[in-house]
Amino acid sequence: MADRAGYPLPATRSTFPPMNEYQAVILKLTRHVQEDEDALTDLLNERSRGGWELAMMAQGTTRLTVVFSRRAGAPPNE
Repeated sequence: MADRAGYPLPATRSTFPPMNEYQAVILKLTRHVQEDEDALTDLLNERSRGGWELAMMAQGTTRLTVVFSRRAGAPPNE
């Protein structure tokens, strides 16, 4: 093994699965449907432009938790 060149192995030959990074956002609900819809739409569009994808959403009585994910080290979309 000592005679093998190329250590460390290129990422394409790694035995580890690709890593993801996550981002959680807490959106406070105002109980004004139009304002809440606009805030959620803006949040989703903004994160999408940065390369984030929606991974999970959970709603409480006064807030919405939104979790985004993307491949670690992925450049943002332009």
